[in-house]
Amino acid sequence: MVDAIFTKEMVDVLKDAGCTLPDITWQEYTAQKEKNKKLPDLMMVDHLDIDCEIAYIGGGNMLILLRDGGLNDDALRDKCRNLVSQWSRRVLLKAPGLKTGAAIDVVDILPGNFKQAIDSLYQQLKEHQNTILPCVDLPYTGLTLECDISGKVADVNSYKEDGSKRWISSEIIAKRNAYQDSRRQLEKDFLEENDGETPFAFPDELDQLGYKDKESYICVIHIDGNNMGVKFSHCRDMQERRALSLTVAQVVKDGFKALLDKEVKPLALAQDEKKYLSLKTTKYGKVLLPIRPIIIGGDDVTFICPGRVGLRYAQAFIKAVQSKKLLSKDLYTKINKELKAEGKEISKKMSCCGGIAIVPAKYPFYRAYELAEQLCGSAKKKSRQHDTNVVDFAVLHGQMAPELSQLESQTYEAPQGYLHYGPYAVDSTGENGTNLADLFALCQSMLDFSVPENKIKKLREVLQQDLHSQQLFLENSPKMRAILQQETGKEEVTAEDFWQDVDGQKKTRYMDAIEIMKFWIPEGGNK
Repeated sequence: MVDAIFTKEMVDVLKDAGCTLPDITWQEYTAQKEKNKKLPDLMMVDHLDIDCEIAYIGGGNMLILLRDGGLNDDALRDKCRNLVSQWSRRVLLKAPGLKTGAAIDVVDILPGNFKQAIDSLYQQLKEHQNTILPCVDLPYTGLTLECDISGKVADVNSYKEDGSKRWISSEIIAKRNAYQDSRRQLEKDFLEENDGETPFAFPDELDQLGYKDKESYICVIHIDGNNMGVKFSHCRDMQERRALSLTVAQVVKDGFKALLDKEVKPLALAQDEKKYLSLKTTKYGKVLLPIRPIIIGGDDVTFICPGRVGLRYAQAFIKAVQSKKLLSKDLYTKINKELKAEGKEISKKMSCCGGIAIVPAKYPFYRAYELAEQLCGSAKKKSRQHDTNVVDFAVLHGQMAPELSQLESQTYEAPQGYLHYGPYAVDSTGENGTNLADLFALCQSMLDFSVPENKIKKLREVLQQDLHSQQLFLENSPKMRAILQQETGKEEVTAEDFWQDVDGQKKTRYMDAIEIMKFWIPEGGNK
């Protein structure tokens, strides 16, 4: 929605200013982008009659090129500032409350100078984001009616669901309309069959997600592509940048569709799904899927689902995009040649990291989203060196601290070591049990050995105590001792075997396994 608003308003502003653009409308830009068609090369290079062009649009970013037209640098910058001013005013009318930023410079767009020019613009834009805080809201006084949703000026008289009227802010109206448009587009992109029909729908409310009444936890999952800035910054020209942008968008879209087709829908239709989910239907008889996409744009993906299936869905999505080629041979070779000296490498395929916040359904969504972003950042620290797929997760019980650093200090620190073993690799590249498959295998072992629930609770307790308490527990729990023997391959085990050396620190996987036992579906979903 933002891309469409940006493009349409900029095209109108440029035309009003008398600029000559290529013979392509903003609708055609959008249609070609959605269909992943190759956009034309920059026409300004070969056609001197074209003095302005939208070179790139996507993910809330837009690059506009203007020919100097004989103006000196200062006059050209003034012209660009005037265009940005008109454009931002028009955008605010369509999307009240939206904050935008712009960078203006005189650049050389020829292939040899392209990377340096783009890097300079991005640096300028970053500085503006940190120093310029635009005021985009109507002035508020003590006599102004306040919107009870946003807390901003209530300047629109709107209808409520029961037919009565109330005053709300224009920002809420715009968001509501954008939500409806986005919802229709999501169902068209991911649910509708060739005949335009579908037996499924996405839920609108959290209590429609399908979690069981006694398992009122949801997952907020944020997934972000790895090293995307590095990959885009090495594009030699605008056409290569466009191609990479389109490929990223298509890989992410295909990955989410694969998640729906291979995981979400089969589980929803499975005979034993009632063991784990309690799905609802619409008044038209459509099954509400246990997932709701929030953001699917560029390399960013955010969705929510029942707590029981979050880890499984995140793993399935990342594996789906991981199977897709992202970089061309030339771009892959060029990037890794430059990174080799730093001991780093970039994958030719799409790689990404994920943060999974498992929280009570009543927990404030925005705080859960912030935690998911922080967990994703934690995963990225581990993946940065070799461009691997990594996830990190946290389970919140009640109103706990929303900051990851506070959560770690309050929950994970114990006398013997650290109680959280993550982040975890999604593929099989993890060492010392640092991949999700090993964590799930440990959960499966606890299930297969039928470890009593009171013993699992006791293990949680003693892991937070000293080694002596853990040894006493192990001596009185033959099933946990058998699991430890199976995990280590040793006949004689001690409490020290609960812990492994990871990155110079003692860590245990057993607390993570205990935490996710209620947020995990066994392989096959029937045990």
